[in-house]
Amino acid sequence: MKNITIQKDVDSDEELKKRISRHWILMLISFLILLVIFAKAFFLQVVNHDYYSASAKSKARRVIEVSSPRGEIVDAKNKVLAGNERSYALMYSETAESKKVFTNTIVEVLKILKNRYSIISEENDLNMEVNMREISSGNFQEASLYKSLIDDDLPLKIYPFRFEFNAVDDVGKSQLELIFKNNIGLGDFFAKKTLNKEYNNLNSSEKEKIDKLSLAYSAEDTFKYLIAIYKLPQIYDLETTRDLIVVYNKVKFQSFNGNKTITIVSEMDKDTAFLFKQKLRDMPGIFVESMKRRIYPYGESASSIIGYLSKVDDKRYEEKGYDLSVDYIGVDGIEKAFESQLKGTKGFRINEIRSGTNVNEVASLEPYPGKNIKLTIDMDVQAVAEKALNDTMKDLQSKDEIHGSGNATRGACVALNIKTGAVVAMASLPGFDPNDFIEVGGLSAEKWNKYYGTDYEAYGKAMGWSQEKIDKIFPKNIQGVREDFYDYLPKPMLNYATQSLAPPGSTFKVFTGYMGLNEGIITPRTTYNDQGFYDDGNGFLTKFHDEMKNGSVNLTKALKVSSNPYFMDTARLLYYKFHRAEHRERLGIEKPLDFIAKYSWNFGLGADPNDKKGYPNTGVEIPEISSKVFSSDTISNSIYLSNLDTIMKALAEGHYIREDYVSKEKFAYNFKPIDLYYRDNDSTQLYNYKKAIKDYIKEIVVKGYSDPKELRELIQRMIDEDKARYNGVTFSETSEDGKILGDIDTIVNNVIIDVALHDGYSAVNAPYNVYNASIGQGYTQVTPLQLASAFATFYNGGTRLKVHLLDEIQDQDGTVVFKQEPEVISTYPMNKDYLEVIKKGNYEMINNQYLVSGYFNNLPVVVGGKTGSATFRNDQTDFGRNAFAWLMTFAPFDDPEIVVVTVIFDGHWGRLTSPVNAAVMRAYFDSYKKKNY
Repeated sequence: MKNITIQKDVDSDEELKKRISRHWILMLISFLILLVIFAKAFFLQVVNHDYYSASAKSKARRVIEVSSPRGEIVDAKNKVLAGNERSYALMYSETAESKKVFTNTIVEVLKILKNRYSIISEENDLNMEVNMREISSGNFQEASLYKSLIDDDLPLKIYPFRFEFNAVDDVGKSQLELIFKNNIGLGDFFAKKTLNKEYNNLNSSEKEKIDKLSLAYSAEDTFKYLIAIYKLPQIYDLETTRDLIVVYNKVKFQSFNGNKTITIVSEMDKDTAFLFKQKLRDMPGIFVESMKRRIYPYGESASSIIGYLSKVDDKRYEEKGYDLSVDYIGVDGIEKAFESQLKGTKGFRINEIRSGTNVNEVASLEPYPGKNIKLTIDMDVQAVAEKALNDTMKDLQSKDEIHGSGNATRGACVALNIKTGAVVAMASLPGFDPNDFIEVGGLSAEKWNKYYGTDYEAYGKAMGWSQEKIDKIFPKNIQGVREDFYDYLPKPMLNYATQSLAPPGSTFKVFTGYMGLNEGIITPRTTYNDQGFYDDGNGFLTKFHDEMKNGSVNLTKALKVSSNPYFMDTARLLYYKFHRAEHRERLGIEKPLDFIAKYSWNFGLGADPNDKKGYPNTGVEIPEISSKVFSSDTISNSIYLSNLDTIMKALAEGHYIREDYVSKEKFAYNFKPIDLYYRDNDSTQLYNYKKAIKDYIKEIVVKGYSDPKELRELIQRMIDEDKARYNGVTFSETSEDGKILGDIDTIVNNVIIDVALHDGYSAVNAPYNVYNASIGQGYTQVTPLQLASAFATFYNGGTRLKVHLLDEIQDQDGTVVFKQEPEVISTYPMNKDYLEVIKKGNYEMINNQYLVSGYFNNLPVVVGGKTGSATFRNDQTDFGRNAFAWLMTFAPFDDPEIVVVTVIFDGHWGRLTSPVNAAVMRAYFDSYKKKNY
């Protein structure tokens, strides 16, 4: 028993030692831990106190960019065309604190907005009743009157559930729908669910499958999907839920750009902003910003000049300091041309944040406003030009049966200062309202359709057209989509003054008359017996059914009555003069018909493509297209492309019909089809063979050279290379006696050479093209601005000035930092005596033509000018089209200062535009009180 007891005591001692040992070890560990903690605390609080204190403070601060006020755009008399008004924006910036209560905060914001705009809320409640009645009756088109009070760019709508995308057709809408659904993650959702893959890792066939699933997903299902991914509690009404989705979406997409600040409401009144400022402490992350909102006081007036703004949507602009979430950028007109001057430099504020709310501003840098742009246009004259043009077009539309001008729905009027090149007025109708593009959420579907999205089928039916007429005027393209192929409808976003091309019509006779005088072909006394037709004595005969027989006319009378035969014969004499090499060399042209182009270039209608110093445009600051002047190059290219189109279509169909011009007998040719169209899967060699054949066709058209054997070999090589297409196809051979042509020989001789040589080459070298060009018909195509510039050069004695809209660039304090002075582009030495002869005809045209003179007799100045009527195409009335109606006027007559050019599409007669030019002339001289003229 003792032994046992002793053993227990021994065991107890050992146990005690072990416990003591563990205790000391624990004590030591605890001491070491405390030592580390004290050391760390010493390091933080003493050694690196300043660093960590600043770091902690910086994490409780918010840097806010402050937008710079955009510079104003004003007219010549300092009337504001594009300005700014103060507005207030409700913003949200994500922080750790605000993120915790995000949903509750936004719900509170929505409540305040609804209470503040109770009238709007009551209207929405009323609309809800209307909507539910419409939905229950199945009339969904009249539903959806609900409008969110926050910035709403979500294409997923309610009442009823649907998508709204701005696109012309269903194909475009489907593409936009797919982009939206992929952006919100539906593509990934279906890819993981069905293929267990990421969407971006799918091959093309897999993506096609997933895209179909996404597109089949309804708007209501998509709405429920968004509720799920954003984990929204299903305790809110439908409107609040959708508003929450809108805000969640904004935060999500901004985070992709590394920016966690979004705009909830971009436009609030002062009282609403003040109300939110009082409640900011209760709404973490919310703050109010004072901003400048762009406004255009004149609406549509001068819109084609001013342009418009749009939200920045190109990430490349981030490098230039733009914020994709809030910033706007000029995308057209002056707003775009002077974007760098107008936008200014941003500032910033650094605010101290506590509990997600701004409590103190610790630093700031004021933004620097953009510069102001002063234009040369006079809004008094501009307004008159637009009203007169609009009134005249409406009058012509009402007189459709008289003039055939029922579709006179678009046009332009340009008033240009001859002495300086300054644009006084530039009207383009129809226009657009730039205010529409800065509306919250961008263009509404209604306005997008107004500006861009005409449904041609629906338009035709609304007009009461037959299906045959719809198919004729709005044919379907190769993709099966209807097009306004014949340019029937007006296009509000097109600047008709700078971006529309039309033949100049009889206004061009001014230049032809000067050419004849300057080349010694005619004199002021040269006469021609005008009997209402022209016969060049060499097989060309054309009758002018709408023209009178004017009898014997000299140059002055020819300009007054606009005698086509007189100027055609002048062109004939000029054409044969330049058959002589010494005359071509003197003028600097290679081919006889290029004399028209050479003179046109001298006056500023385009430029010689071979002259590296040539200046084809007017120089105006906004987008413009260049004129196309009749020349050997333009006519060759135009006829070649037309012939090539005819040939390629015939070869693809395996059938071609030739009609004899004299006997009118028709000959039909059938053959195995071949394909000259470029295809995506063409090999490089096949592409080269097709190109070689097309180049050969061009050689035939331009030079008249053709060798059937060479052409046959090229076609055979192409066929041999395209095994996939011609595998198993047997081409018939030509009979031994050569009387029956095989397929390829038929293609070569009866199609390609027949069209390219007999139609193409003959047309390129036919003198009748010169005759047509001399009276402003055919291949010469000009913009109204370029024609005005050319006439300004002409009546300025050959001195061509740069056309400009800019007058000055000013700092915000009015200091002029740049002044646009008259800038000479080129000088062409004109004969002043010949110029006076032409002006005499211009005087007679305006003052002694009874259908024109009544509009100009009571002006404070004497006016000269020339009318013009240019054919759209010979069968124009079949497509609802008519001639372009032109009028050019200048004044004062003795010392021209202003030129006005007006064109009305489908206006028929040039004289019918007289009310426009007369009104602009009166407005200009009244505005500047030039009564001394």
